[in-house]
Amino acid sequence: MRLKTLLRCVVLSAGLWLATGHAQTGEIVASAASPGLHALPEELKAFWALTDGRRVRARELAQAVIDETPNSYVAHAVLGEVEHIAEGNFPRAVYLLQRALTLFEIAHGEQTDTRNTWRWHSRILQKLAFAQGDLENHQAKLELLDRYNQLYDPDLLAQRVWPLMKLGRYEEARLAAKQGIDSGDARQQQIALNALCAIAAEIGEHTEHYAACSRTVEHAISLSAPLDTVDLINFAQASRALFRLDETERINLQAAEHGVAWYRNPWSELAELYIRQARLGEALNALKQVPVYRSQRPVQVLESDRNENRRALASFFLVMGRSDDALEITQKALVTPDRRSHTSRDPLQDESVITLLDRKAHRLAAERILEQSVTLPFWKRLYARMKAGTHIVRAWKSGKQAVRSVSRQDRLTGSFRIGTSDASIMPPWLVAELVSLVGAGAASNAIKTARETDTRPGASAYYNAFETEVAVLRGDITQSRQLITAALKELGPSERLLRARLLAQLVRLSLQDGDVKTASNDIQRALAIDPGIFRRMGMALPVQLIGDGNALSDAIRKGLERSPRISVENSPLSIHIQTNEIQARACLLTTTGSVLGCGQAEETGTSSVDELANAVLRSFHQEVFSPRVDLSETDAKSLDIFTTGTRNNILEDLL
Repeated sequence: MRLKTLLRCVVLSAGLWLATGHAQTGEIVASAASPGLHALPEELKAFWALTDGRRVRARELAQAVIDETPNSYVAHAVLGEVEHIAEGNFPRAVYLLQRALTLFEIAHGEQTDTRNTWRWHSRILQKLAFAQGDLENHQAKLELLDRYNQLYDPDLLAQRVWPLMKLGRYEEARLAAKQGIDSGDARQQQIALNALCAIAAEIGEHTEHYAACSRTVEHAISLSAPLDTVDLINFAQASRALFRLDETERINLQAAEHGVAWYRNPWSELAELYIRQARLGEALNALKQVPVYRSQRPVQVLESDRNENRRALASFFLVMGRSDDALEITQKALVTPDRRSHTSRDPLQDESVITLLDRKAHRLAAERILEQSVTLPFWKRLYARMKAGTHIVRAWKSGKQAVRSVSRQDRLTGSFRIGTSDASIMPPWLVAELVSLVGAGAASNAIKTARETDTRPGASAYYNAFETEVAVLRGDITQSRQLITAALKELGPSERLLRARLLAQLVRLSLQDGDVKTASNDIQRALAIDPGIFRRMGMALPVQLIGDGNALSDAIRKGLERSPRISVENSPLSIHIQTNEIQARACLLTTTGSVLGCGQAEETGTSSVDELANAVLRSFHQEVFSPRVDLSETDAKSLDIFTTGTRNNILEDLL
């Protein structure tokens, strides 16, 4: 590397001029292996400790230097890097590195010869630029990179692409990427290709997005270089945007086998995919890998995608019917936003997703409270209704926040472009919540605009599904049926949660028409895919109750009649209540006698009739209206370790 020009450093103020430690002692040590790194022996000890990865020792040594020599730019630079990479304290890192830069310029501003110290200046400029970027000060990062490129070779060309893109200067970003590719440097080319992939995603060029991400992976393969995990995850996202869900899974699994990515977690991506597909056992296994994967990252990037992982967790617990666990996750995510310097999405779109999940979790909590109160005395049932009402109020507040997040028309429209950067990570099965919040008119206009500008193959099925929600809100049964039929025909088989939602809407329409038989058939289809769909939608199933006629059977029957999940009608579906001396059970059966789910409890010797009936009904609601995945050793605390701030804390939680 050569010095392009003499360092054009300006003394910021005569009052800031102080002699450096070098001048005070006159002891300058040069490293023969690293020209340009002349420094005091104690400064070099701190620096070599840093480069050796002994960051605690580097901090101690650097602080000792500053205590003796307050104007040591080397010690300030070392401390700045420790704050950046070991502590993740970006504001403190920027302050210390900026101080180091100022001290260097004070020390050398009037000198014409910096051949012995130029490497400190070069390093400080780079580290300060990247620390500013992590603070989302993208203009400051650009200015520092430009200054570096004026002074030193080789230029950092591709590194300019990301801040330019974050500033919305896309053409300049593409030009910088081209310069990086044309440089011939393999690392510059890889960074530039990765950035082109991000730019295409950001501006909604989906075909180019897929092609650019594919080129990034192919470039590494052509050089026989190790595949970058982030490049693989980006490629998986490009596949997802084109609804190639099988390919998305394959690439993310490949990414999970590679080195740890700093800014994305393939296990979280896989968990969200499996949730969409109602593969909840596999989703749970993927979620268990998320904190393990995350614990291997450097501290400075631990908070870069914390809430993306939390959204996957909240979605999982919501679909599993675990409202309390879902709320524990969403409440944390609402008050602890991610650091977004390395994320290209709109933060308000991300906020809309977590607030919708929070709203749904509160409504689910209300449904569960009402289910569990059915055998209680009147005054306790009244209290349960008041408690459920509290959750409804909180859900209303979250809904208002979600609407504010997408209040700008382009954000609302973007929310319906599933898989794109405009939609953030909006799950297709959650979009209906947004439709009900903004209203039929606003949703219809946004969906129409999104459909008109979306040319992706397969996108039409999703817009038909979303327009179904609008038609249902408007009470247009004929159009609703037509849209559901079209959506179910076109949707890929992997979109199982969205299919279950459409089937539940068919059930609602059939019941409005009084066609209980057709509704019963669709109920069976929906329960087979997503048993929790009727609870999440607040729907009651039409059934006939058949019991033994004894006191226990009657208590169970009365509880079922009060249940928000049951509507007693002349229906092909039936609940058979069976009791004997040692146990009681209630089973939901089809007309052919197939069992859709049973709740049961055993006599303990001290159980009253009401207690045993209550146990049966709790079991019934759990078995019929929740997916059958073993969560006996799983809760929010066991999967969410994202409140920790350091690697040591994370390892303690894991152990």
